Amino acid sequence: NIITFLRLILLPILYVFAVNDAYFLLLVLIFILSLTDVLDGYLARKLNIVTAFGKGFNSVVDFLFFISIAVSFYLIRPELFQN
Repeated sequence: NIITFLRLILLPILYVFAVNDAYFLLLVLIFILSLTDVLDGYLARKLNIVTAFGKGFNSVVDFLFFISIAVSFYLIRPELFQN
């Protein structure tokens, strides 16, 4: 749950990087957040500390992460989201 909470706290930084045209840092943060999601799931299963709260919390943060990626890319290239 700690790793998932840290991922949640880092999500607003995606927007900061997108608004400030820090594309490389944006991609690095997306990569780091993706890796920590994989690490979180692996550790929870390996250490047998899977909880109902943790599953739900991780799912919510994953959803917010995907929405944040989409919004960040919209901020950078809005024309990609138009007809």
